[in-house]
Amino acid sequence: MQVCLEYAWAIMNSKLKLLILSVLIVLFPVSINAVSWEFYFKDAEGIKHFIEKDSIQKTPEGTILVWRQVIFPYAEFKLKYKTWDLTKSEYLWEIDCSRRMYKVLRGRRFGESGPIQYITKETDWVYFEPKDYDEAIYKKICEPACSLCKEGQ
Repeated sequence: MQVCLEYAWAIMNSKLKLLILSVLIVLFPVSINAVSWEFYFKDAEGIKHFIEKDSIQKTPEGTILVWRQVIFPYAEFKLKYKTWDLTKSEYLWEIDCSRRMYKVLRGRRFGESGPIQYITKETDWVYFEPKDYDEAIYKKICEPACSLCKEGQ
């Protein structure tokens, strides 16, 4: 009888733990694929620019891949531009530090209710423009010698 009671208590105890864990997961969801965006620039319009530090990688061709995120001051932009619907955008950039050029490989744009557009077509190579967010990301990634980079696979 004692063994049955201990077994019943263990089952009830584990079900209670499972219930508590389930409630915690629902109340405090945690992303398994947590991304750590690192701030690097805020422009004159209040747009914040970030890079995903863990995504930085050198390719066999010597270019650098990095995810870039832009967060817009949504409320202000909604007032200024009546049809504005973007809250943020994320793009995978390929950067050629030696030529001071980049291209966008893919990306996605988000509105208040989630993803609203996926970009799947690569852009052409473009030169970094001086004195704006382009220059800021170039300095962050390419100087000094991309100390943040991981070697390609």
